[in-house]
Amino acid sequence: MTPAAFWGAVENWLRWYFQTGRPVAWRGSLFRERKGLLVLCQLFVLAALNVALACSPRLAWVAIPVVVYIGLEILVANTVIVFLTGGAVSALRSAILTLLGYFNLAQLFAAFWILSDDGTTSVPSRVLTALYESVRTLATVGPSMELMPAQKVLAILEMLIGVYFLVVSLRSMRRGQKRATTEGQKNDRRHRRPQGHCPGMLDETVAGQCLS
Repeated sequence: MTPAAFWGAVENWLRWYFQTGRPVAWRGSLFRERKGLLVLCQLFVLAALNVALACSPRLAWVAIPVVVYIGLEILVANTVIVFLTGGAVSALRSAILTLLGYFNLAQLFAAFWILSDDGTTSVPSRVLTALYESVRTLATVGPSMELMPAQKVLAILEMLIGVYFLVVSLRSMRRGQKRATTEGQKNDRRHRRPQGHCPGMLDETVAGQCLS
């Protein structure tokens, strides 16, 4: 298989998942055509899973698969929208959902930070500290504490994904600006009245404006 054929197959699979495999595409799904609702539910599910992991790390075998699935869903959806389809409904809506998706990624990695801490503090403190370290790392600032080898691997992975998501966000903003500029130009042309031209059938108001 040639590289072009391989990447073509990858793009086809991404499009298939985006159009038919996502919860927003399932028939009868609560989230069908409701991406905003899906993102909000992901936010609350991730928050609940982080609290559950802080209370009992033994729940990791249930929480981690869900967390990883949500993370892949976020990355695949934003990748397809920005690089393949460009199917954003609204630039403002896209920006808000991208910001929420970024925060959900931080919550995703916070689950791993919770599992890697010493577990000596209270549950709220563990969750808040993990989220703080995750946001810092995802923003490529880096964690604020000394890291164990496993935590260093986690930080490297999170920073790489943070850089990628930043690229996705910037490209999304650029496309939104281009779309807004194009729509503005279309509206200007639509409402611009040609100079020296007067339609044949006009009422008195329009005729007066035209003659003036």
